[in-house]
Amino acid sequence: MKRQFTVYGLHLIAKALRILHPQPTANHRQSTLPHARQRGFTLIELLVVIGIIIFIAALIMANTNRFGGLTTTQDLAYDMALSIREAQQYGISVSDSECAAFDCAFGIHIGSNPATSYNLFADTSHTGIYNNNDAAPTTYQLNAGYQISDLCVTFPQGNSDVETCGHTSLDLLFIRPDPEACISVDGSSELVSNTGKCKTTNPNYCARIKILSPNNDESDVVVTATGDISVVAPSANCL
Repeated sequence: MKRQFTVYGLHLIAKALRILHPQPTANHRQSTLPHARQRGFTLIELLVVIGIIIFIAALIMANTNRFGGLTTTQDLAYDMALSIREAQQYGISVSDSECAAFDCAFGIHIGSNPATSYNLFADTSHTGIYNNNDAAPTTYQLNAGYQISDLCVTFPQGNSDVETCGHTSLDLLFIRPDPEACISVDGSSELVSNTGKCKTTNPNYCARIKILSPNNDESDVVVTATGDISVVAPSANCL
């Protein structure tokens, strides 16, 4: 009797376990396996996703490098504009560091085309352009790979303004007490000897300095005969 009771008790326990944890039937396994496969990625899908991620990352990196190059080019243009403004301020107030008699003008000299540097100088020789007789200049160097790619001037001709580029040198001189710029190109001075005056007084006369990055991003510095200094896009007019 005791043995029958024990077997009957074990039977009840086994039945209870089957109720709590039923074993999947063949039909049940067949119905769940396709759903399990649908929840994963195939190898082709995984490769496609990885390829898209790599393409997007490369596109972002390329645009980041281009944006960085354009920003640096603009920064260099603004630095040059500030240097020209500094020469203008020296010319108006006449810094006494180089001119003991307070009688020399100050300017910016770009001595080659293309160039990787430019000079702020005091015109102690009173020639209107930089030469070896002037005091030692302050030299500003552009970042590696960046250059002053071209020197252009715009001058009035008849009823229109004509821009010429490819000049070999540029001198921008500021003479006390006026803020106007005396613009000289190709080593030919626009300064009238012993007068402290510039030959060209037309306000439509201006110079354009083109700064180029290794990726051919360009930003221009424009200086007018009236003394206006600005940074403009390559497509903008000089005036």
